[in-house]
Amino acid sequence: MSSTEQSVTGITRTAVFVTGIVQGVGFRPFIYRIARDAGLSGFVLNTSEGVEIEVEGPRERIDAFVKAVRRQAPPLSRITGLSTAAADPTGETGFSILPSSRMPGKHQIGRAHV
Repeated sequence: MSSTEQSVTGITRTAVFVTGIVQGVGFRPFIYRIARDAGLSGFVLNTSEGVEIEVEGPRERIDAFVKAVRRQAPPLSRITGLSTAAADPTGETGFSILPSSRMPGKHQIGRAHV
């Protein structure tokens, strides 16, 4: 989807990378639930650096999703960092929990090294 299509449809995609105590505490199922409840598509996965999320949908829903990640995280989790980056919409439907990814070095956000 081109930038023009994004502005016409109002659909955007955002990559979110979360660090801290976010693995082994129910974080991916939490992300899955709030993304589905918000009607967003995309995915969540563990990496060697933290949790990577991509969400696609209307900008206001994505903004609310990011706020919910910060405010409603599972009780045993502890977010020490949360960064976002624009990503190209894919037209993906549904939200998935993907298998963990182990990548040496820097994490990938929006499929581009940060």
